[in-house]
Amino acid sequence: MSVQVRAVTVAAVLLLPVSGNSIAQATYAELEPKGIKVLSGEEVKQLLSGARMKGETTQGQAYELQFAPDGTLSGWVADARGNSGVTGNWSVNDKQQYCWDYTVSRVNLRSNFCRRLFKLGDDYYMPVSGQGKEAKMGKLAISK
Repeated sequence: MSVQVRAVTVAAVLLLPVSGNSIAQATYAELEPKGIKVLSGEEVKQLLSGARMKGETTQGQAYELQFAPDGTLSGWVADARGNSGVTGNWSVNDKQQYCWDYTVSRVNLRSNFCRRLFKLGDDYYMPVSGQGKEAKMGKLAISK
């Protein structure tokens, strides 16, 4: 089965769920022989519902989000003046992608995107740049 991997760059603050203080990335091509698999829409719903995600923005700013079972999300993102609130919604679309529609309160920035989620062993990934086998895959930090 061929899986299309695609990432779209979103202007300003894109909350990328990657772990650690630096963005640890491998390409899809590097992870494919190790057995990375795409999650179904139902698997994505089960993973995110009630989960907490920690990561960094594309600018290296820390964030933390809570995915409520009712489809809302809330949390914070750090900036030069402290933490700014993040509110919005999350869902899974008919393409089996998880989608975020969120606002960062202090800067009144609204953004949205949809991405596929992948699993390799106990780790979760999403494409953060590029597409196809050369897509860079960011590692997720998710807990319940």
